[in-house]
Amino acid sequence: MGAGTKVVVTAYPRLFNGRDCSLLTSFTADEMTRLNLGADHLAATIKVAATAAGFAYADVPPAFLGHAVCDGSPWIRNAQLSNSFESFHANASGYLYGYRPVVAGALNATATPGATMTVTTGGKTSSDTNRGTVKVRG
Repeated sequence: MGAGTKVVVTAYPRLFNGRDCSLLTSFTADEMTRLNLGADHLAATIKVAATAAGFAYADVPPAFLGHAVCDGSPWIRNAQLSNSFESFHANASGYLYGYRPVVAGALNATATPGATMTVTTGGKTSSDTNRGTVKVRG
C-alpha cells in the first residue's frame, strides 16, 4: 500500500429476517437465528481485528436491516441454482444502498480535506475482481 492509503474493512449483514422463501432451501427458524448470530459474531470479530490493525471499520449490518433475503426489498440474493456462488451475497441494491454509503462515510471520516473520493462497489458476479473496489482520488 502506498503512503496515504486508507483501508476500510466491512463485515457481512444478517441474511435472514425470520422467513425462508426459497424452494432451494429449508432453513428452520432456529437455523436462521443461529446464522444471523454467527454474522453478528463475525462482524464483531472483524471490527476488533480491523481496529487493531489500524484500519477503518464500516459497520454495514445496520444499513441492511429490513433488506434481508425474503424481505419486501431484499438487498441480498437468495439461493441461486445457476451461479450458486452469488447465493446469499449482496445484490446491486445492497452494494449501492448498503455498502457504498457506509464505506463512503468511513472514508470521509478519515479523508484529507479537499480530497475527491470515488467509491465503486459491486460487480457482476461474486468472483468479479472489481466487486468492492473503492477508489480515492486526492
